[in-house]
Amino acid sequence: MSQFSKIFILALAFIHLGLVAQDDTGTEPTEEVPVFEAHMIDHPFKGCPAGSKCTKETGLLRQGWVDSLKTKKNRNKNLSKYQSSFGIPITLWSYPLKSIGKGISTWRSPCPQHNSKENQYSLAEIMSKDLKSLLNQESIILNKAILRTSDGKYVLYPMPVSEAPIYISQKKMIYSLDTEGEYYTIEVNSNGDISIIDLKKPERFPEYIKCSDDMIQAFKQLKYPEGFFKGLTCKSIWDINTKSFQSIAYGWSCS
Repeated sequence: MSQFSKIFILALAFIHLGLVAQDDTGTEPTEEVPVFEAHMIDHPFKGCPAGSKCTKETGLLRQGWVDSLKTKKNRNKNLSKYQSSFGIPITLWSYPLKSIGKGISTWRSPCPQHNSKENQYSLAEIMSKDLKSLLNQESIILNKAILRTSDGKYVLYPMPVSEAPIYISQKKMIYSLDTEGEYYTIEVNSNGDISIIDLKKPERFPEYIKCSDDMIQAFKQLKYPEGFFKGLTCKSIWDINTKSFQSIAYGWSCS
């Protein structure tokens, strides 16, 4: 083969390689790559609490609540309507769950005694219409407070975790709560019913008090896993109807 023929064949090879490289657009992805959105910094699913185990369906339910909180006109009416249809976020604890179902988000509990080899409990949030329907669910551990009445008897009230009432009205405990920085007010009766209400300013605010022996003994009658709480918190809560303080006690876990 002449020198000219070799050069000609080599030139054709380079031209062919150039055309192949020009036409190669790479392998097409088999799945659509999602567009990054701001909420993905906290959680892949919009509406889910940051850092939680939470399904897409739960995120949609929770986001609907957040959107309702941002309404201005007839706000409490809209919140009550959403509550009656889908529930509101309620914080509690749970036993280990095999799977995370619709409406519930979980985190590793921040309390050391909840993360031992023998005992494993999670911090959780559940979309629920009330606390009453959660009282007898085996996978859930509800926070509870006892209220000492004027005749020395005790009344049990279910309550959200890491919250305390700011006053009492019509024998109901009033809480100021927030979701994603949006505040709202609920009242909870001893049965666990929840209503959305307007916040009133009490004449006096809650005060920490020393837990009396009878309050300690009364709280010990509640059924909780051994060692679940590190201690007991006691407070005086202002009753806006009787114009007097009433004493409550509830468990202190670690935060």
